[in-house]
Amino acid sequence: MAIGRIGSWAGALEFYLTPWGFLKGAAEHNATAGRRRVDGRNYTVLTWSPAVKAPSGKSYTINGYVNDQNIVERVETWLGDNIMGDMHVLATYSGWKDFGGAMAPAKIVQTRGGWPFFDVDVTAARAVEIKSPLYNASTMISPDSAKIVALCAVPGQIGSGEMTLVDSRTHYDIDIIPNGMKTHTKVVVDAETGAVLSSKQFGGLRGLAGWVKESMDHKKNKTPH
Repeated sequence: MAIGRIGSWAGALEFYLTPWGFLKGAAEHNATAGRRRVDGRNYTVLTWSPAVKAPSGKSYTINGYVNDQNIVERVETWLGDNIMGDMHVLATYSGWKDFGGAMAPAKIVQTRGGWPFFDVDVTAARAVEIKSPLYNASTMISPDSAKIVALCAVPGQIGSGEMTLVDSRTHYDIDIIPNGMKTHTKVVVDAETGAVLSSKQFGGLRGLAGWVKESMDHKKNKTPH
């Protein structure tokens, strides 16, 4: 994901705040390591800066807090805000466990400027089934893992999901109702690597129509069978 131009850091932020996105950025931007104690816990803190600069000319900084099990529990950065100035953005990931062969958090909480921004219970996503003859358990991440990756990229509620084959690559296409919005977003996840290939939010009448459909699908998936 390119973040080399002014203004693009805000657009890339949600991806790089995820544990997977943060580690990808750390590998690409020569992260430094240190030790820090937060809320009574000791962490290895990886720090890196994207190529893009803030309007002030200063470098953005993003920190990831890695526990003794090499799991990312916290990711923080600062984002320019017209009212708050440098607004602190913090994402915490708790309840890590095995979801269909991949370790992932059960709960995601993000605050901005010290105020709640969103809170996602990932375990609810397991109610949405993705069944496809394209799935190969020996070479692909599980549908549960793909749903968690998608929710980390776009917090909200999963309405539906499917697997598709594009240019000989298998993808998970997952439709999400973003928190607090009457629209829907399609997140495309690589079935073999778990990488988020794209996320597209639909606006206008198409977005509203999609929101109605995905809301109905979400309610149907929550109904006991």
